[in-house]
This record gives sequence, structure tokens and C-alpha cells, in this order.
Amino acid sequence: MEGRGGAPNRRQSYNCDVASAGPVRSLAWSTTFCGKDGLLATRHVPETFQACRHGGNVRLIFVVSLAGIASALMTGATPAEEEAAATGQKWLALLDDQKYEESWSQAGSQFRDEVNQDQWVAVLKRSREPMGSMISRTTARVDFAKSLRGAPHGDYAIIHFTTSFENKSNVTERLTLVKEDGRWRVAAYAIH
Repeated sequence: MEGRGGAPNRRQSYNCDVASAGPVRSLAWSTTFCGKDGLLATRHVPETFQACRHGGNVRLIFVVSLAGIASALMTGATPAEEEAAATGQKWLALLDDQKYEESWSQAGSQFRDEVNQDQWVAVLKRSREPMGSMISRTTARVDFAKSLRGAPHGDYAIIHFTTSFENKSNVTERLTLVKEDGRWRVAAYAIH
């Protein structure tokens, strides 16, 4: 389906966490609003709005708004953010499948040095399993850092996921990755 000017009409939702919100993506001839469930959504502007122009000022405001929307569309996730988020999603899938031992062995050396495999499995059985199966997970934010408190200098990616489980919704999973031998590896995992 295409909108005016051949631009594709896409409907997407984004986490409405004001403290961590990045650029909001909207589409031409759409407005963005924050719904009661805390999600941003796009809604098409009615055609009657186009007919209600009063002079050049409204047209100018409309054109400037469209330019801002187009600019927001161009500020999508960077390849580095996409790579880190994909690595995180793949590792979290091991937790979703209750492959706890494998998740430990695929984590980075910092992670494995901090917690042994038996401790890791016990913690997940106690804290993660009661939440039930994973229903949905979206990447809310990806931050990069060269240093973290209490950790050696390196290349870090801190990824916040908004996750809904069978028995608990709107959970934040924070995954810290570190580059080891040119690959992202898990350095820490937290669930809130």
C-alpha cells in the first residue's frame, strides 16, 4: 500500500519510555501519539485536514513538518546497533528455550569468570522460569560505551529490550555485550 507521493504507508509501534526514547519514526501524512498502553502508534491524518488549509502559513508548517518526519525516517538503527541487537536476540533465544547451560557457554569470558554454570542455571530457574514463555520482545535502546564501572576498558553495547512473558508483561531485559576477538559476547544480563 502506498501513501501520497509514492511513500510507503507503514504502521509501527515504539516503546514510550521518555527517559530512553530515541528518535521517533513517523511517516508522511501520519501523526504519532502515545496511547494508554504506553506505546507510540501512527495514525493517518484524515483527508479533510488537507482541505482545511488557511493561507501559506499552514502550508509552510505542513511542509516543515514533512521535512522533520522524513529526517526522522532517515535516522534508523545503525549497522552496529543492528548487529549488537541481533547478537543479543540470538543469545536471549537460548534462555527462552531453557538452554541455560548453552547460554552460559556462549557468554563472554567476563561473564563466565563472574558466575559459574551451576549458579547461572539456578538463578534462571528461580527468577526467569516463573515468568513463563516469551510472548514478544523488541529492542528499545542500544547504547555503546568504551568503559563501564567495575569493568575493564573495551567496546561495550548495552541493549534494553522490552519483553512480555506469559505470566508477566512489560519487562525490561538489559543485556551488556563486550567485543571479544572481534565478536559480541554477553558480559551481563539483568531483568527488571
